[in-house]
Amino acid sequence: LFFSLISMQGLCLFILLLGTFTTIVCDTWTWSEPLGYTPQPRFEHTANRVGNNLFVYGGTLSRTKRGSDLHILNLNTTRWTSVDPIGKSPGPLMGHTTLNYKSYLYVVFGSNGRTMVNDVYKLDTITLEWSLVLGRGHVPSPRVYHCAVIVDSE
Repeated sequence: LFFSLISMQGLCLFILLLGTFTTIVCDTWTWSEPLGYTPQPRFEHTANRVGNNLFVYGGTLSRTKRGSDLHILNLNTTRWTSVDPIGKSPGPLMGHTTLNYKSYLYVVFGSNGRTMVNDVYKLDTITLEWSLVLGRGHVPSPRVYHCAVIVDSE
């Protein structure tokens, strides 16, 4: 069993990757199903909290299918929304890293299931618009199952 855990003011969110998405209220240890639809189960995806929303991107959906879908869970209402941002997305990815910075999510590297990539994309979480980030200097080699951090604001 694989899961992600996000905690917010007494609400622990367990995202079951090989089953369904569900939540547990930490104070009372009671289970709660999210409202509305539930995204397709996945693994090798990313889940990032921005404000009161949890953004889930990509991942492996089946043995041969990688996701390029984006889902947002409102942590106050526990209601899922499937969104289709404008702009060119990173495409189907698994084993990538997603970083939060201000109101942006940066999707870093990963694999489309056939090849590893070394692209960095930025999602504006307010306008829901994708853009490719063009870096300066030496571009690192493609990689998957890596770690990334933001060192400073530059």
